[in-house]
Amino acid sequence: MNQSINIPISAECPDWVEGLSPSCEASAQKSVELEAQSKVTHQLSCLVIDDQEIVRDIVVDVIEDLGIKCTQVGTNSNLTPSDVSKFDLMITDIRLGRDSMSGLQFLKMLREAGSQIPTLLISGFSFEEVEESCSPENLTLFLGKPFLPQDLIQSVQRILSLR
Repeated sequence: MNQSINIPISAECPDWVEGLSPSCEASAQKSVELEAQSKVTHQLSCLVIDDQEIVRDIVVDVIEDLGIKCTQVGTNSNLTPSDVSKFDLMITDIRLGRDSMSGLQFLKMLREAGSQIPTLLISGFSFEEVEESCSPENLTLFLGKPFLPQDLIQSVQRILSLR
C-alpha cells in the first residue's frame, strides 16, 4: 500500500518521523534538511517604502507570510541604487511626504542608474497619475489603496513572474 507523506518545512525532524524504520527516518530527515536549506539560500527579499507605518506593517505582514523577507523604511531620502540592488522586489508608495522624493521620482532615478528591480507602486491616488511608468516591460505595476491582502499577493506574484 502506497502512502503519501507530507514533510513539513523545518530544520528539525518532526515527532512522527520517530516511528518510521531507520532508513525511512534518515531519508525523511535528509529531505527536511534539504528543503530547509533550499528555503534559506533562495529566500527573496523585499524593500517596503511608505511614510505611513500602519501601511508598511500591513504590507510586511502579508509579504512575509509568502516567505519573502522584508525591510521597511518610511522614506527613500537616504537610499541609493546600491542599497536597493540588495533586494529582489520593491514596494513603494507614490506620495512619501516632505522628506522624500516621490516614489515615481525615486523609481526614475533607479531606472536611470540601471536598476531593474521589480517594483510595485502603491497609492491612494488614481492610476492615470502613474500609467506611463507602469508596464510589465518596465518591471513596474500599480496597486491602488485601499487594497485587500489577496490583491497585494496577486500583484507581488505577478511582478515577480516578470523577472
